[in-house]
Amino acid sequence: MKFFFLLIFLFFIISCKKPPEPQKEKEFKLILEYPLKGYAQGLFLKDSLLFVADGQGGLVILNISYLPDSIKFISQKETGYNARSVCVKDSFAFLGFDDINRKGIWAYDIRDLKNPVFITSDEGLAYAYDLSIPPQDTHYLYVASGYWYYIEDLSGLPFYLSFAKRYHPPGKVRGIFSDEDYVYLACEQMGVVIFLSLIPDVPDSEAIVSWIDTPNNARDLFVKNNKIFVADGYGGLVIIDITDIKNPFIVSKISLPGYSQKVKVSENMVYVACGSAGIFGVDVKEINKPEIYAVYKTSYAYDVEINEDYIFVADRDKGIIVLSKEAE
Repeated sequence: MKFFFLLIFLFFIISCKKPPEPQKEKEFKLILEYPLKGYAQGLFLKDSLLFVADGQGGLVILNISYLPDSIKFISQKETGYNARSVCVKDSFAFLGFDDINRKGIWAYDIRDLKNPVFITSDEGLAYAYDLSIPPQDTHYLYVASGYWYYIEDLSGLPFYLSFAKRYHPPGKVRGIFSDEDYVYLACEQMGVVIFLSLIPDVPDSEAIVSWIDTPNNARDLFVKNNKIFVADGYGGLVIIDITDIKNPFIVSKISLPGYSQKVKVSENMVYVACGSAGIFGVDVKEINKPEIYAVYKTSYAYDVEINEDYIFVADRDKGIIVLSKEAE
């Protein structure tokens, strides 16, 4: 009998395998860090120029054509107020504020990149959390402004900005994306709201095309190939199908550490700025089964921009972090 139990014991020992090593998380390769005076919060990439909303540091313009060796400083216009968002159209840069003492938008003439000139503002707006220029050739600027979605008329530049239209969507608008036909709003707890583009010739009640809730707190969004990619706060990344624009539905989602607040998409990769958890790359080749591809931990990632080769991160403490799209 003892021999029998000994055999069972030996069989048990032999059959027990060493547990597999946990798979190491891939990490994006660091190219360089570029410190700034303020807290970098918003980014806009145009060709070889990176425009930064640098908190109280105002507007910063950087030349990225020297990468991977360096970034070259071009100019800075300090404001003393919290610059949150930035975008560029033609020879004008627009800076959005979310400061208790300064709201709305400032416009700069940037024909001379080394010396941007403040030309006008519209400070009657609420906070300008995010800005979007329509892709079609228009004189409008879209503004995500909390409980309002504003449309600014730029036709008076370089002399003045003017209010064109405002809508009161459900929820609090924090992020905005536009294409030729629609404007997509990230409305925090109320999810995603889709409007007709420009100023549609319909009653306000008919300007909303559709609306879909998300699991958590929609903070930003990016639209590509009939899909909306939503940075959904503590809900991670949410993917919505809009093949039928009037009947959007959630295709898939993936939890991410931190607070997902900004998102960009390139090919089959989605890049998400997740606050204190850093930057995540999510592979969406299989749209129904998104998977984390790589990560880079930062102190606090506010925003992300991408080009063919690099990932640009607006980081609270490090300024601009440049990463290779390759991971190891």
